[in-house]
Amino acid sequence: MDKELNNNPVLLTMMVITMLVIIIAGLKAASTLLTPLILALFLATLSASLINYLVKRGVPKFLSWLSVLIFIVSFIVVLGLMVSASANEFASKLPAYMEKLDLIVDQSMLSLGLSTEIDTEHFKNIYHPGYLLNYTVSAASRVGEVLSEGFLIVLTVIFMLIQRHSFVDKVKYLTEDDAAYSHFKKVTKLIDHYFLILTLFSTLTGITVYVALVLLNIDFALMWALAAFFLNFIPNIGSIIAAAPPVLLALIEHDPIHAGVVAFVYFLINLLYGTMLQPRYIGKGLDLSILVVFLSLVFWGWVFGPIGMFLSVPITIMFKILFESSEKTRWIAVMLGSGHNRVLRRDVKD
Repeated sequence: MDKELNNNPVLLTMMVITMLVIIIAGLKAASTLLTPLILALFLATLSASLINYLVKRGVPKFLSWLSVLIFIVSFIVVLGLMVSASANEFASKLPAYMEKLDLIVDQSMLSLGLSTEIDTEHFKNIYHPGYLLNYTVSAASRVGEVLSEGFLIVLTVIFMLIQRHSFVDKVKYLTEDDAAYSHFKKVTKLIDHYFLILTLFSTLTGITVYVALVLLNIDFALMWALAAFFLNFIPNIGSIIAAAPPVLLALIEHDPIHAGVVAFVYFLINLLYGTMLQPRYIGKGLDLSILVVFLSLVFWGWVFGPIGMFLSVPITIMFKILFESSEKTRWIAVMLGSGHNRVLRRDVKD
């Protein structure tokens, strides 16, 4: 059978495609169960990075574990409550926002002289900008539902952290080549570093967005700050997605000038953190093609919903690093990359 597959690349390709379709269909069908587990995996990776950082700074290991677990539990509980409350309040005000937005669309088409050439109602049914606000409500509600399963997520994070070191020992046992094991540790360290620094800058982005929107008198500043925090994990296009709803809301609540100011503030925040500071600490060896970023956003968002969109790039980054670790799969990492580098340029010391 193996010889037949090797001699028949068409049959082999068809089998691989069939397996991929089955796996993707299974992931989609089990998304309700898998989404909290994937979020737990992300939190466990982040927690491990924080624990390692505290231990290296001289904090006792038990105290590091306890502090990080308390932080994770508080984070899930508080975040779940804030997202659910904000989503419910925003949903209650959505009809009023949509009504104001209808007037803006009607006035804009009238002033541009398009109302006589284009059916206004037909245009709004297809291209209504309010769809963005509708999706915001549904996405926030979905995130709140996932975070409401906090007990399952916390338990999974704890068990993953407990098994972390034993998993490394198992890899060492299965790997006869010391160089391969050393490279595995290097890859693990690189992933930890990436998540830790990116989470730090995402937090700074969220705080800055919250303060700016409060000063600009934009409703639901906390919800937009949380969105900026999550979407900062998506390079290149995450900041654009995060800025769109508050800019639209500023247009509804105030005027085009106010909306322009909000857009400019988001541009400055992204320029400061995303373009100037963040790459200096993360390095450019983890760059992804903007097409890969967009496709991973669409794919993982389709499979796992808003949480999948949030985790799409971290998941892809992990795959890219793993593909980079082997000569046989390095070509895949090159295809996923931005084209500026073929290997990891950031050297992480052991």
